[in-house]
Amino acid sequence: MTYIYKPHFNMNHKEKRCNELAEKWLHGTITEDEKKEFNEWYNDEEMTLNIPAKFAQSEKELHKRMLTAITQQKNESAKIVSFQKSLLLKLAAASIVILLCSISLYSYFHQKKQTDTIVKAEIRNLKQDISPGGNKAILVLADGTKVILDTAMNGTIARDMGTSMVKLNNGLLACTSGKGNNIKVGYNTLSTPRGGQYAITLADGTRVWMNSASSLRFPGAFIGSEREVEVNGEAYFEVAKDRSHPFRVKVNGMNVQVLGTHFNIMAYDDEEMIKTTLLEGSVRIHNNNTMALLKPGQQAQVGSGGQIMIKKDVDVKEAIAWKNGLFNFEGAGIEKIMRQMSRWYNIEVEFKVKITDHFTGTISKNVGIQKVFDMIEYTGAVHFIIKGNKVIVLP
Repeated sequence: MTYIYKPHFNMNHKEKRCNELAEKWLHGTITEDEKKEFNEWYNDEEMTLNIPAKFAQSEKELHKRMLTAITQQKNESAKIVSFQKSLLLKLAAASIVILLCSISLYSYFHQKKQTDTIVKAEIRNLKQDISPGGNKAILVLADGTKVILDTAMNGTIARDMGTSMVKLNNGLLACTSGKGNNIKVGYNTLSTPRGGQYAITLADGTRVWMNSASSLRFPGAFIGSEREVEVNGEAYFEVAKDRSHPFRVKVNGMNVQVLGTHFNIMAYDDEEMIKTTLLEGSVRIHNNNTMALLKPGQQAQVGSGGQIMIKKDVDVKEAIAWKNGLFNFEGAGIEKIMRQMSRWYNIEVEFKVKITDHFTGTISKNVGIQKVFDMIEYTGAVHFIIKGNKVIVLP
């Protein structure tokens, strides 16, 4: 006979009847017809024993009492009819098997629960928190002088041929220029480290927000027929309108020309494409011998081949979420997410296996990295272990 332990919550009629007969047999109230019924059930080769989880304790206790009674009866009487002897031996064997199965299953699940608890505790202990980035940048002036802006005092921090660099009370940078056509200025470079961001107002009133690990090369004053800057990494622009002096952004050999508009450029070396997303106005993209005109809500994508592709109806909120202090993932792969994490939290990332799941969600950038990981781990598709400045990504 085969015994299968199957925890469930519903007892069928046959099983209920079996328990009733067993109780009657134990208490000596079973009739001869019921003994025959019980014996026929017991010798049914197709019958499997199903013990519901909520009856498990009562079942074990019942069979334990039956086994004790069997032993007592063997000692008290040597004359047992063959039917009873066979039945009692089978019941004893069944009781032992059921008891062992119950103990084995209990031990397995108890041990598994303990193991899972220990593993989760170890993972929690390994998961140190890492603080978010902040306003950090280095300004390198045209003459090579370096100014660490996050520690510099507020006020004028540099002057160059009629132009001034001023650190404002809000910790950001502003350029002011004098009047006259004889102003000669060199180019300065504003660089944000990994874990840093900064914003600057240029001499013409154009405002630029710099994302982590980015740089902006700009003049202290704009002279000539065009206003030109150069970007590496990611920056969001709100360009001051001046139709007589077009604004041009150079990025990795590509040119973005505007008159007055709001747009975002993402051009990190570790990303597959340069992406220019337009929020307001219009921009003209030039790359090699190709050109494209963007409208609001569109994104120009330039891959390694240099061809310009236009993506319409993009989620502009996602494109500039970083500027608004958010992480915004819309069906993003874990590799893309971790590139953003590595730049903002200044971490090294290691993948143990390739993870193909995609994630959607929004969370503040001003929280420790553990809160971001908790949100992603809630999906059950990925887990993280932090060791110092290194994050290991596991399925």
